[in-house]
Order: sequence, then structure tokens, then C-alpha cells
Amino acid sequence: MNDIVNAHYTLGKAALEDGQVDQAITHFEASLKLDPEFIDAHHALALCYFSQHKLREAKDAAQAALKLDPTYEPALSFLQAIEPQEARTAAEKQIPTENTEQPVRPVPSQQTKPSVDETELDTHKEMERGLVFLNNKQYPQAEALFKRVIKTNPQDAPAHYHLAQTYLEIDALNDAQKEVDTALRLSPQYQPAHQLRDAILFVAKRNKQKQLQKKLKRYLIPFAIVVTLVFIAFNLGFFRSLLPEKSPPDVAIDAILEDPENKNGLIDAGELVRLKLTLTNSGSTVKNVKVRLSPKSIGGLRYDLPDRQLTLRKNGFETLRIPMTADQQARTQKITIQIEVLDKSLVVLATTSVHLHIKSK
Repeated sequence: MNDIVNAHYTLGKAALEDGQVDQAITHFEASLKLDPEFIDAHHALALCYFSQHKLREAKDAAQAALKLDPTYEPALSFLQAIEPQEARTAAEKQIPTENTEQPVRPVPSQQTKPSVDETELDTHKEMERGLVFLNNKQYPQAEALFKRVIKTNPQDAPAHYHLAQTYLEIDALNDAQKEVDTALRLSPQYQPAHQLRDAILFVAKRNKQKQLQKKLKRYLIPFAIVVTLVFIAFNLGFFRSLLPEKSPPDVAIDAILEDPENKNGLIDAGELVRLKLTLTNSGSTVKNVKVRLSPKSIGGLRYDLPDRQLTLRKNGFETLRIPMTADQQARTQKITIQIEVLDKSLVVLATTSVHLHIKSK
């Protein structure tokens, strides 16, 4: 049974904090129905009625708590705080009749100023009522009461502190900072004000980070979407018509026989010569280029083709020298060698033929 009572009470407190007063009243009444002596539930019910401006019901609930414990401080403070409000509400509801005599107003010279003790008592009650409103999340009413206390006594550091609390709750951080600074100026050792100032600075920093994150999301998300769409469109080829077409490689081969010994343009038997190949490219750059000679071998003539791969850059050239040697017994003859330039896929980029003469001894 106690678990059910506490469960209703806990749900009621949660509902009250969320501003769902009717739901909170339902839970507190259910808790009291099971346990009429649950003093905290009576007090919580008084707060609910007070937030709905039902002062009579609020007072009855608080008095019910005091019947169980006459020294119950929350109910005593609550009743002391709501009495001025209840008196004004009752006065506003009084409607004078025709036979009602108008009260004689005292002459200004006869009016008496309240004593210092009465002023302090009124200020204390206003402060208590302001705290009730603050705890019940009725921030405009709490702000008005704390300002009234400050107007009566501008040196009241707790009043400035509680007004700063109110501003913090409604996210008015500049006003909250101003009031907490005033409280600390009036009372530099007022520890709650120091803690509240740290809380205000933390909330201000957090809000600044949230604003920065919102700003980044505002720009980064559309940018990411645009980049993604451009990437997809590029892969699908939507921009190919807008881009300049890439020109294919345009390779040419120039072959010259270098005969440094006899200089007769022939390959004499037993002589070492070199076939100089100049590869020029007037198109786009092509990499991993190979040179192939055919036939691979000729009777009486030996040559070794280099294995290295070339890169023919746009408007560039590369030079190869292929050593060739005719045997001592080589006979006089004419030979034809076909030269091919191939890319990495063995596609022929250029081809030419060179005619050589072998001369026997």
C-alpha cells in the first residue's frame, strides 16, 4: 500500500513540475485517499490549488497539513505567504450595496506611516510569496514581487539573488547577470550568488554553443547536400557535355641509325651500332608506354629492347637507344623492323617501319 501511495505522490510531483496541475491534483488526491495522514501530499495539493488561484482550497490543504503537525514549516511559510493575496482577493470580491455607507477617508495630515517593523514584515511576506511563485514556475508573478521588495529595499541582496534566479529560469541571461552582480556587490560573501553566477555563465556558454551548432547546421547541411548531388551527377555523366573533352594521345616515332664507328649508315659485320628512337606526343599525357620491335630476332643481328616503361607527356618527347650488333659471319642483306608504341592496355598508339642494311666482311 505504501508503494502505491508513494507512486501517486511521485507522479504528482512530476506532473506539477511539468505544469500539468490537474493531473498532479489527481495523483495527490489519490495518494491522500489511501493515506489521509500523508502530510507532504497535503502541502503539495496546496501548491497546486494556489497555482490555479484557488486560495480557499489552497489554505484548506495547508491547514490540513498543520492539523497533522502544527510545526510543519512548509505549510506555515505557505500560509504566511498567501494571506496578503487572499485578503486582497476577498476585498475585490466585495460588492457594496446602495445602503452601504462609504468609508470616510482620513485627511492626508491624519494618515500615519507604517512602522519600520511593519514594513519589514510586509517585505518579508512579499519575499515569501515571490518564492512560492518561483517554486511553482509562475515567473511573471515572482518577478513582480521580487521587484517590489527591491523597490522597498534596494540593498536587499537575497531579493536581487532571487530575481536573478527568476530571470535565469526564463532565459533572460543579461538581466540575470545584472541582478546577481548587484547581489554580490551588496554581499560579496553571499555564497548562493556565487554559485548562481557560475550557473549563468555555464548556461550562456551552452547557449552560445547551441547557436553556433545551429548556424553550422544551417550552412553545412545544404552544402553537404549540394556536394552529394554534384558527386552523383558527375558520376552519372551529367557534366561531361560542359567539360572540355580530353584529347587522345598523338604519338609519332622517328628512327635513326647511329653509326659512330664507320659512319656509313650500314651495319657492318661485327660492328656495334644503335637505333635511336625519338617518341613525340602532341596529345594528352599517356603513362606506362612500351616499345615493341618485330620480328623479335633476325638471323645474324642481335638487339636488346629495354624493359622500362615510359611516360609521354603532352607536347613532350622521350628518346630510346637500342644497341644492335651484326655477327662476324653475317651476310649482306636488307632487313625491315617494325616499331610499335603501346599503352598499358597494349593498344597501339603509333607504328613505323625502319629499313636497315647489313654488310658482310
